[in-house]
Amino acid sequence: MNAPSPLLQWTAFSSLYFASLAVAAAAARRAFRRPAPGGRAPGSAAVVVACKGGGPELEANVRAMTEQDFPGRLEFVFVVPRADDPARARLERVLAGVSRPWRVVVSDAQPRETTELVLNFLHGAACAGPDTEALVFAPCDIRPPRGWVAALCAELADPEVGAATAGVVCVPSGPLVPAALKTLWNGVACALHALAPTVSGQSFALRRADFDAWEVGRAWSVSLVEDLVTDRVVKARGRRVALAARATPASADPAGWADLFRGFTRWLFYGRIYTPRHWALGAFLALMKPAAMAWMAWFPNLRPVLAAFLALDALAAWALLRAQAGPLEGQAPELGRRYARLSAAAVV
Repeated sequence: MNAPSPLLQWTAFSSLYFASLAVAAAAARRAFRRPAPGGRAPGSAAVVVACKGGGPELEANVRAMTEQDFPGRLEFVFVVPRADDPARARLERVLAGVSRPWRVVVSDAQPRETTELVLNFLHGAACAGPDTEALVFAPCDIRPPRGWVAALCAELADPEVGAATAGVVCVPSGPLVPAALKTLWNGVACALHALAPTVSGQSFALRRADFDAWEVGRAWSVSLVEDLVTDRVVKARGRRVALAARATPASADPAGWADLFRGFTRWLFYGRIYTPRHWALGAFLALMKPAAMAWMAWFPNLRPVLAAFLALDALAAWALLRAQAGPLEGQAPELGRRYARLSAAAVV
């Protein structure tokens, strides 16, 4: 039997590729339009924020975190690893005018079997008030919308939901090319996240009772990551992870080549271990571009077809990124303008 022609092979691969992107973009759009479930949501929450050093956006991020439209009792626990960490003084200055209960605590984390970030989260959870019904975890480099905590807690009204989570819209400053690549990489990852939600470390929430009963802290204490381990614990208990798309924050911290490389290699490693299906799909999507270039070299007669593929791929990237622009509507106008520039650069 003769092998399929190169044109037929490429048509099959590219059809699968664009089908994957189309399904992911549609899932992202549906997630932002889905209404919150009914039922009783937790009436009190503690937001645990891990801070170290603090980037240039720390003050703006903290102000956004504390300006929440949450109807119940809400407290904030900001955790630094050392008493002399530079983030501590910056946090105390910006929090001085916050009316909600807050505290800045020192974890004195000594990582051995886990990371400093995980130890900071564990310390912050232990410092939350005894009447806290929900725990919300986030790093200090996100800028959430006003309905962030309320949207996460609303998903916990569904008894089948064990954790609520939101990804992040990446709007980094810094050199254009690595910033645009990070925006695109994150946009694809969030679209895949909408297809099959997993707990994202950018922000997630659990009921305090479940966090304690399921011994989530013990699972964290011997792991390198907290989010994907939480995902496994939740699903092992027969519960599901809900994507609270309306809670999606932005991330505006600078991004350079070193930051892009560290993030890509770290999550390439973690994804292969904890979410192999996402890892395999992401690898397939990433390899299609160099494959197109290689086929252009090997099969000159296919160059018009492959050039058309690359043009369509650019349009697909634009559509996918625009599908996730909704969360920026309530953010500073500058973030929206920057996202548009980064999206255009990512297409190129």
